[in-house]
Amino acid sequence: MRPRVPLNAIRAFEAAARRGSIAQAAEELHVTPTAVSHQVRTLEDFLQVKLFVRHNSAIEMTPAASNVLAKLSGGLDLISEAIRTLTDEPEARETVTLGTSVSLGTTWLLPRMDSFLTDHPDIDMSVRTYLTREEIESNETDFWISTWQPTLDRRIEPLFSEDLVPVCSPKLLERIHDTHGTRPEDVLMQVPLIHVDRQVKLARPSRPEWQRYLQEFGVNRTNVNHGLRFNQTSAAIEAAKASIGAILGRTLLIRDALARGELVPIAEAYPQKMPYYLVSSWQSQGTVAAEFKDWLIAQAA
Repeated sequence: MRPRVPLNAIRAFEAAARRGSIAQAAEELHVTPTAVSHQVRTLEDFLQVKLFVRHNSAIEMTPAASNVLAKLSGGLDLISEAIRTLTDEPEARETVTLGTSVSLGTTWLLPRMDSFLTDHPDIDMSVRTYLTREEIESNETDFWISTWQPTLDRRIEPLFSEDLVPVCSPKLLERIHDTHGTRPEDVLMQVPLIHVDRQVKLARPSRPEWQRYLQEFGVNRTNVNHGLRFNQTSAAIEAAKASIGAILGRTLLIRDALARGELVPIAEAYPQKMPYYLVSSWQSQGTVAAEFKDWLIAQAA
């Protein structure tokens, strides 16, 4: 059990010792000099220790007082900080939770996220990536970016769309031009193909793979299923940039690589756009939600 101590007397002594003056301590504490002197004597009586040597209106600390001043000052600072912690209003912050596929999140969303967070320093973002429909549909998020239309009781809005374009690295395309010709059909016949094995429960039926794309453009290639395979589009993009082969590039995900010249188109886009939807809870109606949705749409423009 802690002993009872006269805190007001300690405050008076600490202020007088630190300022070296009873009068200045009284000014700091908004009391009279007589009140400070009384509190100091109360502490001396409590401790049975002389704290000041008085010379008319001047005071001088005794060695005992000098030894404890720093600790008392630190203790009073800790008390003040604790009181501020109890009384200060917590910082008002809001959180937006977003679900997205791994590839869309790492390749397209996260490189752009800094602009939103910089413009909205009072908002925290929580990004959750998923591989299957069940994984995201069973989670409570403010928003998720979907390539299918869920049957859940959520708000579903068209967000943007993308093309599928066959692309490879400039180095690989130059090599094929040198050995097999420059016509798109020549390139499509000879270029090594990179495949993305999609999660069956996540893939949308309308997105073509290489076999369907080549049939659409009349390219009769017998070894369509050969080549390097990945289960994530982001990894396939990196393989294409490394001149391993060609991918059916999702324009939303390869936009930056195209702009930097790391990938180049080798033939026409598939003649059907692939839609994305913004799925949100009915409660996501506030200003923060609206600002985030507007920002998201602007990034895809």
